[in-house]
Amino acid sequence: MTDTRAASWLTPQPNEIRVLHVEDNEVDAELVAQALRRGGFSVSVVVVQEEAEFERQLRLQSPDVVIADYKPAAVERHGSAGGAAARRA
Repeated sequence: MTDTRAASWLTPQPNEIRVLHVEDNEVDAELVAQALRRGGFSVSVVVVQEEAEFERQLRLQSPDVVIADYKPAAVERHGSAGGAAARRA
């Protein structure tokens, strides 16, 4: 699952915040994106469900912020998103 604005992830607009969102619920992901935009933030959001996709997105380009579901089912099964970020550092 990837936000429709994902193409801008690699070429963000000036002052646009690149958000990598680990979320297994499409409704929740959309609510978060809407809340950020309503809050006045210009964001490009990429939503991932699996740890492999999370790691792939981190290799493509560093996000400005990572938002993670407390316990997404896919990450819970395979390890933590924080562990992937630590391995990247």
